[in-house]
Amino acid sequence: TFTSDPIIIEMPNSALRAVIPVAILALPSRNPDRGVLPDIEVEYTFEDYISNRDLDLEKVKTLILKDISENSN
Repeated sequence: TFTSDPIIIEMPNSALRAVIPVAILALPSRNPDRGVLPDIEVEYTFEDYISNRDLDLEKVKTLILKDISENSN
């Protein structure tokens, strides 16, 4: 679950701000703490983490370029 559309109230004397969420959104599943599972899994190695590589983004770029090249023929 997560919240959105907050109302921000500033206290007149202290100038402290309070944030009150208006909407609470929940993902449908048996485990609400788990986000959406990807359709295509990408395996990271220890070296990938050390190198700070984003294999998910690299895979997306590869799929987009593949789609573009297949559709241009």
